[in-house]
Amino acid sequence: MINKKFSIGNNQKTFFEVYISDYDNRRKKPMVIICPGGGFLDCSPCEGEPVALFFLRNGFQAGVLTYTTAASGSVSSFPSALRDLAQAIVISREHAEEWQIDENQIVILGFSAGGNLCALYENYWKSILTGEIGGSDSRKPNAAVLCYPLTDSRLNIEEFKALADAEVNMEQVTGEKAEHPMREFFDEVLTAQFGTVDPDKDLLDAASPILHISKEITPPTFVWTTFRDGLLSPMHSICYAKRLYEAGIDTELHVYHNGPHGLSLADCSSAKKQKEINAHVATWGTLAVEWLKEVLSGTE
Repeated sequence: MINKKFSIGNNQKTFFEVYISDYDNRRKKPMVIICPGGGFLDCSPCEGEPVALFFLRNGFQAGVLTYTTAASGSVSSFPSALRDLAQAIVISREHAEEWQIDENQIVILGFSAGGNLCALYENYWKSILTGEIGGSDSRKPNAAVLCYPLTDSRLNIEEFKALADAEVNMEQVTGEKAEHPMREFFDEVLTAQFGTVDPDKDLLDAASPILHISKEITPPTFVWTTFRDGLLSPMHSICYAKRLYEAGIDTELHVYHNGPHGLSLADCSSAKKQKEINAHVATWGTLAVEWLKEVLSGTE
């Protein structure tokens, strides 16, 4: 296996780490670029390498993007993280021959805040927000997988107000073993994402992927979440999938009945605690692989 890191955005704390299987020289493979969650505060390790290795075992090349967050010293994640993802896609296509990648089978996959990034990117990849990184065709994703994503920043504000007096288990977000009051956590998240605790309507709209779906731009999308997420409402996924369907975009949606936020693969390779192992929810990985092989090959 080839394992390399590439600096992203001239920041030592943002980078793209690739995991490339080199045992089969006979065929090119899809490439999945993974964006971990972390509430825009950091990138959660359990949603990075374990997921890359899972896809490697299932016939993909893989990379993990540590994108712009508060941990990288940024004033705000939006829209810098979009440019980070654009650069990771361009790097993948530039090395397509060397890494045996089918450059027409580039997949972006994100969890939670990383799901927000991927959902935004799949609608914005032709936009100036992705920067002047490569030509627009070199920045194009061919499919997206969104795992318990934040898709509507306006809804997120409403949810916070309803949960304001609760506490957040940070292990579900960044992997940190601590609990924070929801009010404190949400202020940190807003500052990390937008650079302010009071983003205006235009900023919230711009960072709400559900408002920017386009038949001409948005690629096929697989979405999953749980009804008992507890941190992000399943309505983020349900309403987003509905909008994709209404726009005529190939969509698959799975809403599992049980499971907390931040389950990643929901198996022993990603779980931090026994309660994060859920064999039923863990089926999402196999379902996503099956779906991707259909939509990427055009054999659906």
